[in-house]
Amino acid sequence: MCVELRELIESAVATLEGIARRKKIEVSVRIEGGGPVSVDGKLVRRAVEDLLGNALKYTPPGRDVSVAVRHTSGALVIEVADRGPGIPAEKRAGMLGDEPDSNHPGMHQGVGLGLYMVERVASGHGGKLGILDREGGGAIFRLELRVDAPGESAQARDGAS
Repeated sequence: MCVELRELIESAVATLEGIARRKKIEVSVRIEGGGPVSVDGKLVRRAVEDLLGNALKYTPPGRDVSVAVRHTSGALVIEVADRGPGIPAEKRAGMLGDEPDSNHPGMHQGVGLGLYMVERVASGHGGKLGILDREGGGAIFRLELRVDAPGESAQARDGAS
């Protein structure tokens, strides 16, 4: 299914504008290489909403959150960066890769179904979810999806005739 990338991202951000406004958090959006993309629009929008919701939850009032999107040859990369406490490297593996389980030793309060669902969306699109440090404090959640290059069909990408 083909969806307009800019509309998809902007609608996800608009859903959480009220929370950002109440916390006086500035949300910036940067989209490179927009246009139509072949993704499940409802699932990807929900994944962006979940990542942005977490970013707003953990970012202190008056700070910033950013959403950066790059659509390149064969990939769609969506990064949601917060100004929260960050996530120590040793805890990242426990947050990703398993079904949510409150007894999981790597899990901590507030991490559960949202990140698990985002990972499933990534996996369903041939991609992955990663966690990085944000310069100046906070975390970056990087959602990578395999998609057709702008103007390319799946058949052309895979070499089929």
